[in-house]
Amino acid sequence: MMNESTRTAAAASEQTQPTAITGEPTVDEALARLAGLPDEPDAGHVEAFEHVHQRLHGLLDELDTRQNTGEVPDDQAEQA
Repeated sequence: MMNESTRTAAAASEQTQPTAITGEPTVDEALARLAGLPDEPDAGHVEAFEHVHQRLHGLLDELDTRQNTGEVPDDQAEQA
């Protein structure tokens, strides 16, 4: 649980470290959601973590399916 001093430290850290852009929209959305946590009440953190976990888990399942079936993602199929 964050108190006022840890919120201040997190806010200062957030200002010096920009959100990473990975090029994978699902991951970028998850990082953006996590970066916004210091601005949300503590009660909303669990919901945010669950949302991010579900999105990233879904992405991993999709990647696993692609690997097992040999499916090529739409954005890579155009390049081939």
